[in-house]
Amino acid sequence: MQTQNELTPETKQTIDAMTYEEMLRIWRFGPTCNINLLQGETGEYFKNEMFRKKDKLTHEQQVAISKQIGW
Repeated sequence: MQTQNELTPETKQTIDAMTYEEMLRIWRFGPTCNINLLQGETGEYFKNEMFRKKDKLTHEQQVAISKQIGW
């Protein structure tokens, strides 16, 4: 039986297709409909992928995306 926050192939594919900016928006402001992306096994994968994608960017790119999104 699959739990609510177990990482499925479909969810993994969705996360893999997201840009760092899309992921950061969810991380900061995600509506409750995205809460399952941030919990359990899925949340751990989401976090790891977001930081992996962030690490591929220059510091200047990271700052620009952060400023564009706002807080």
